[in-house]
Amino acid sequence: MQGTSNEVSNRSNRLMQVDHAIVGRNVWANWSCVVVALILLGGTGTGRAGIIPIADPNFNTPAESSGGGYSTGAGNFGSTDGWTGDGSRTGVQNASGTSYFNDTWAGSGGFYTPGGNQVGYANSEGAISQTLNGANGTTTATLLGGQVYILSGYIGNRSGFGFTGSGALVELLAGSTVIASETVAAPAAGSFATWSISYTVPASVPSNETGDLEIYLGGPNSGSQVNYGEISLSYSPVPEPVNVALGIFGGVLLVAILARSRPVRNRIHCWRVAAVRWIDAV
Repeated sequence: MQGTSNEVSNRSNRLMQVDHAIVGRNVWANWSCVVVALILLGGTGTGRAGIIPIADPNFNTPAESSGGGYSTGAGNFGSTDGWTGDGSRTGVQNASGTSYFNDTWAGSGGFYTPGGNQVGYANSEGAISQTLNGANGTTTATLLGGQVYILSGYIGNRSGFGFTGSGALVELLAGSTVIASETVAAPAAGSFATWSISYTVPASVPSNETGDLEIYLGGPNSGSQVNYGEISLSYSPVPEPVNVALGIFGGVLLVAILARSRPVRNRIHCWRVAAVRWIDAV
């Protein structure tokens, strides 16, 4: 009996060793494939996304008095906020304490516009612009190859002194070249709406698009005034075809690994049974 007990114990130990070896090899192989798939999925970009700072994106300088206070003429913008305008046709205005807009923005705090209490305004035939050349509080920015640039913001339609559905022109320029533009439709009177325009830069920046970036916010095509706020400019890399293909391959590989998890366990079980039979035959 003692000999039989020892043989059973030895077979059990050998079976456990074989089972552990099989499982270890398969677990290692599967996790290796998972790591490879994740690396392929994570390596599809060609660079990093970023945000280009805009000087005074909410038109909070100069600070105007509540109740509709505004600036116009030569002093229509602050000396360090980067914006320029067309004399008496553009400026900043404080909308608090007025009935210009119906909505309360930013959730709380009594804000009257998306970015606070003030807006930039452009009357008929007027326009607001900011050139990103490092002057008057601006940053310096030019196009980078292989990137998508997105200019966005809010456009407001002041009650009783707004604009109509024919809209207002917004543009993004590189030097003197317009690279993105759109005529933004007027939102409902007394409200704001979001807008955005984008431009995909070729891998090599065209020679006529190497100048400083410029933001152009136009006045109404029809009507009295357009209001602007929350202006932002960002960029992100354009995925290259080879990286897109690698990402797709990585995704397919990962799905295949997950889909095969049960068959792998069944295969291990079959190998385990075969190992038991081999041990019994020894």
